Amino acid sequence: PIHWANLLGKHGELTLQESAKICAVRELFEEAGALLVRPRIALGEREWRSLRARVRQDASEFARVCAELQVVPAIDQLHLVQHWVTPRAAKKRFSTWFYVAVVDDIRTEADGCEAVRLGWQAADAWLAQHEDQSITLLPPQHYLLATLAAVESTTQLREVLSSCLLYTSDAADEEDSVDLGGRRIIKKKKIEYKE
Repeated sequence: PIHWANLLGKHGELTLQESAKICAVRELFEEAGALLVRPRIALGEREWRSLRARVRQDASEFARVCAELQVVPAIDQLHLVQHWVTPRAAKKRFSTWFYVAVVDDIRTEADGCEAVRLGWQAADAWLAQHEDQSITLLPPQHYLLATLAAVESTTQLREVLSSCLLYTSDAADEEDSVDLGGRRIIKKKKIEYKE
């Protein structure tokens, strides 16, 4: 088996965040088709589709794909901006990390399964679509977009990302509402689960 620590040139075990970032890069490729690796490479359409199909069929193939291409996941480009945990009342709980990467140009295409549509537009445009109910944003997505809407350029975004973690909380467990960046408060519905 190919070990990520070896591919990354690291001695010893990976940290939790390094492992989470590798998973994020893999899922980005699997679900959105974006291959965030270094060095950056240009793949032909046929090879890109073939490699992506391998990873979609078996997530462990991502390490082999990276080894074959002689690239590594560009985890240094991912900046942790949020950490959210599913409410305690939920039957399944998730600890979800949100990352932001600033890239100039990258190929994307929805996988049709977990990602059904992809779009590139300003954060304000996504928030407006949420307000007019043409799309639904969950609190973590809304919070991140509200935060990004206040950033005016990629230069400013890089500065913000290099200086701080934008938000981390077990917000789902706090009282009965989530404050979304001072824009509005979403009241959480109390859901009772029957065994």
